[in-house]
Amino acid sequence: MEDSKGTLPGGKKRSKGQGVLLYLESSLNGVILLWLADLLLGHLPKMLQYKTMLLPYPVTADLLAEALLIILLAIGITYYIRKNRSVLSTGKNSSRKMWIWLGMIMGVLLLSLIPVTNDLAAYILFTAKIHHIAGGLAAMMILVWAMQILTNRHS
Repeated sequence: MEDSKGTLPGGKKRSKGQGVLLYLESSLNGVILLWLADLLLGHLPKMLQYKTMLLPYPVTADLLAEALLIILLAIGITYYIRKNRSVLSTGKNSSRKMWIWLGMIMGVLLLSLIPVTNDLAAYILFTAKIHHIAGGLAAMMILVWAMQILTNRHS
């Protein structure tokens, strides 16, 4: 477990590879959560209507655009907070202004995504069975965990 100064147990600093794996794992977790939300809100009503679990699941361009934007925003915010945690923890007035500006920028970006996703919803990139997508995401997660174990062993 990492402490507030970015060091691992035993006083070791995290390597670049461990940092990349941390962002990769966070991104993959974000993709899984976004896919589950899309599955429950968009695809589940169709499954209930047709009374089958193995309907083809269309992966559209708008889903990928939304996922990419949300993950990039999350990585950017996480990176900013990690780099500026000493300023943010002092509770100065400038910190409050920064959070207000950050919230406004995120709001504008997310609201600007609405018309773009409406246009991209018509483009189906590929169609797959739900269990194939879930298996692929599980395999990616296992790969990330295995890389983390190997990286921690060699550091």
